[in-house]
Amino acid sequence: MRMPHSIIPGGNSFAHVSKLLGNPSMSKRVALITGVTLITHGYGGVITDWIGAMAVAIARADKERVLVSLQNEGSRSEEKLAELEEKAKRLEHLLDVLSRQNGTAAAATDIRTVQGALAWPVQGKIIEHFGKQRNAKFSTVTFSNGLKIAAAPGAEVRSVFAGTVLFSQWFKGYGNLVILDHGNRVFSLYGNLKSPAVTLGDRVGAGQALAGVGESEDAHSGYLYFEIRQDNKPEDPQKWLR
Repeated sequence: MRMPHSIIPGGNSFAHVSKLLGNPSMSKRVALITGVTLITHGYGGVITDWIGAMAVAIARADKERVLVSLQNEGSRSEEKLAELEEKAKRLEHLLDVLSRQNGTAAAATDIRTVQGALAWPVQGKIIEHFGKQRNAKFSTVTFSNGLKIAAAPGAEVRSVFAGTVLFSQWFKGYGNLVILDHGNRVFSLYGNLKSPAVTLGDRVGAGQALAGVGESEDAHSGYLYFEIRQDNKPEDPQKWLR
């Protein structure tokens, strides 16, 4: 709704306002709206309608901004989900190829007989557990194939059991990655490493240092990504560790 000329900034509006303010017998109401002083005498209904229209327009604009923001975040969430799925598939394919090429290592002790008694690969706090990860905001569910353990950058990462190094280099999505073959098609995987100290084909003992913990994205903290797989299927590492 268009406001009367006398209450719209510009033209003769300020002269008219001065006359109204200079008349002591006139009842006046002054409202400050977006920095403009409105004299509501004689135009109360019009101004009320105008203020209401302004409020509706502002609310609509705010709603549209929130909607666009949520749509953008939703799109990013979908992209992240697709990225995680693709990352897991690449790792599964890598392990399948490596195990076919190299066979399975012979083991003096079957790691399966000590399931639940393995030492932790690094001391720290679990910041991501194995299994479903729910995002309440977007009602999405992702699946983590391992543990993410927070630890100081450079902290020693140790083998959970004796084995043979099947892989030791950078791998997309996991940073520097070491894969140990423990025999009987059981493998442990250590991702986001700093300066791996082992190479392909090395025999390592239980508790042997493999590398340091790599930095997180913010470079102020670090974490180890750890998996255990049997027959190339990820299992909950906490069921293997003591």
